Amino acid sequence: SLALLHLLVDLRGARAGRTLHVAHLDHGIRGQEARDDAAFVHGIAQASGVPVSLSEFDVPAYAQTSGLSLEEAARRVRYAFLASLAQRLVAAVAVAHNADDQVETVLMAILRGTGLAGLSGMQPLDAMGLPSDPALAAAFPHEHYRPVELFRPLLHVWRNEIEDYCSRHGLEPRQDSTNADQSYRRNRVRHDLIPYLQQNYSPAIKDQISRLADIARSEDALGEAVAKDLWLRLADVRAAGRRVRFLTDQFAGNPEAVQRRLVRMSLQSVAGTLADFTFSHIEHAVRVMAGASGAPPALDLPHSIRVERAGGKSILRRRDDDEVADMVEICGRPLAPEMTTPVIPGERIELKYGWALVTTLVEGTVERANDDWHAVFDYDAPQFLASLAGDGEGEDRRH
Repeated sequence: SLALLHLLVDLRGARAGRTLHVAHLDHGIRGQEARDDAAFVHGIAQASGVPVSLSEFDVPAYAQTSGLSLEEAARRVRYAFLASLAQRLVAAVAVAHNADDQVETVLMAILRGTGLAGLSGMQPLDAMGLPSDPALAAAFPHEHYRPVELFRPLLHVWRNEIEDYCSRHGLEPRQDSTNADQSYRRNRVRHDLIPYLQQNYSPAIKDQISRLADIARSEDALGEAVAKDLWLRLADVRAAGRRVRFLTDQFAGNPEAVQRRLVRMSLQSVAGTLADFTFSHIEHAVRVMAGASGAPPALDLPHSIRVERAGGKSILRRRDDDEVADMVEICGRPLAPEMTTPVIPGERIELKYGWALVTTLVEGTVERANDDWHAVFDYDAPQFLASLAGDGEGEDRRH
């Protein structure tokens, strides 16, 4: 981080004080050592002529209440802090992850089981995931639908090269004592697994894993582009992104790899994050939405997400999104699929939540309706049957 700040200040020159901002979070883990780090960061920022924001958060307490590991809790809190500050400053975030960090990240993904996205590791340019946890959202206010760009400009620079840079420029970074703590999985990967692989399998293992991440990233980008095109054509996104609907046959007609990506895109839209969704969650959601043999008609997922299949449609929505789900109710009686109720011209039918269906008899020629809220029928046509029908999802149809 010290090397990155030095580089950016050098690149920005006289504009550094107006275009850069240093951010530092005390995670509440290392006591006085962390407070000394905060003072060091404040001094470096002042010496560089760059404004600084310091904050602190009790990560151990958050990890305990949330059931997360200390590493994962620290990561989520740190990114929530950075995203909130970046939104307030209308800025992007640059972090100092390097090539060694990338190798460790890919290996950790392999150890827990991963797909192409995990093999890709961290992205040089990414969008920050905004916190969905109420505790973090309260501590670090943010606007959920305003993404924050995240840059990793040192991602292809090795740690020893950064250390050489610091030596050449007289920079003396502070060392985090937890980086030697073997109770953290990343530290075991860094200090035990990678040296073992270098010694017993390939001295060039870090270069090979770095290359693997680059290849996987480009392959993943291709798959994402294909899925995005299908998403735009097949996904019916409603309720401000809180509900995504597919025709089951159309969804099931795609390869499994594409189905998984469509589910992930749906989860990102409805939940606002992919955190806490495992491969098993994705697989079970795919089976429900594709109507696989033996798959249940509905499934509940983390973040109050419900996946369901009915009436030829596959839906992913928030469980608390009941306003649309039960909107059609005639005289206090829900309108079920394939049920009808008579519609008399000129009559107003009250639906729930202040909605209503209004019919009007118009003489002469009428132009065809050009929106989702009106429909025009030929009343004299013998096949005309005025009715209000449920569509299997509980949404109102206007006839």
